[in-house]
Amino acid sequence: MPLCQSEKRELYYYPLLHCYFGEDYEPYHYFQLEEKRGYLEKLNTVDKIRLCSSCHSGHLNYIETCPDCKSANIEEILSLHCFTCGHVGKEQRFVKQDKLQCPNCFTKLRHIGVDYDRPLERYQCRDCQLAFSESVVRVRCLSCFHMNETSELIARPINQFKVGEQVKGLMMYGRRPIEQALSLNGLIDQNSFHNLLVWINKLAIRHEQQHLLLGVQLSGIDSYSKEFGEIKRIQLIDEISSHFNGLLRDTDICCQYNSELMLLLMPMTPRSSHKIIEDKVANIASDIESELVTLHLYIWELPDPSLSNSASVWLADLLKDI
Repeated sequence: MPLCQSEKRELYYYPLLHCYFGEDYEPYHYFQLEEKRGYLEKLNTVDKIRLCSSCHSGHLNYIETCPDCKSANIEEILSLHCFTCGHVGKEQRFVKQDKLQCPNCFTKLRHIGVDYDRPLERYQCRDCQLAFSESVVRVRCLSCFHMNETSELIARPINQFKVGEQVKGLMMYGRRPIEQALSLNGLIDQNSFHNLLVWINKLAIRHEQQHLLLGVQLSGIDSYSKEFGEIKRIQLIDEISSHFNGLLRDTDICCQYNSELMLLLMPMTPRSSHKIIEDKVANIASDIESELVTLHLYIWELPDPSLSNSASVWLADLLKDI
């Protein structure tokens, strides 16, 4: 259950999640991943907030600004337009003895629409002197003072969650359900991936099989998120994932190892497939429009005699230079 705490930058926080992971833990991506895995289910949306596109703070000030120079130093002006001589000026200059009279041609103005009217321009910028009819609402972040366009703000739903079916099986039987799908759309967790690596490595040694382990690193995704916002980040990751769905076979297994690294296990894949895989990943990388994000591909071969019963240690040594 999320709680609102106005002094926090993100406005909402999850006390139970902070008990487990600490206050610096970012819950948004965690909830997305755990919901996909089946560990969490969304109950309802309790609120929807807007966050600064630069620092993701929810402390925002909505201000009316000049359409041209973006200054907040604007004033509302009441002007009149004399039909007789065409003079336009501030309304107070037309008032004489509680009646309206043009200060230029001295015509008495009795009926609006007949003798005079009000110009469309109702505001004036004190900085650039522009007169305009409608101000533009912009949003200044009170945390980093970045000026946001309203369209740039990150819209984030604040959801309440409950445990999913995966957790119920874990609580009742002490293990995950055995019918879990092993595919890119059904990501398996790190522990399952570690156990699978040990098993398939032993199988490869005994039966002289060849398998490939791929590491796909999404470099620069944090910089992309800071520049274009969190929604664009999610859309980009979904797009890349859909491309990899076309690359993988039904028997290939995927683990989202961390926020930037995806590990793909491709059983019964010979060493000669290196070039084909590299070309396919290069095509996926070429479809990424932003220069901030690049894909780095790493390929390791199995069996590996150094992989014994601790895949986590073996992978840590393998990934330390990435």
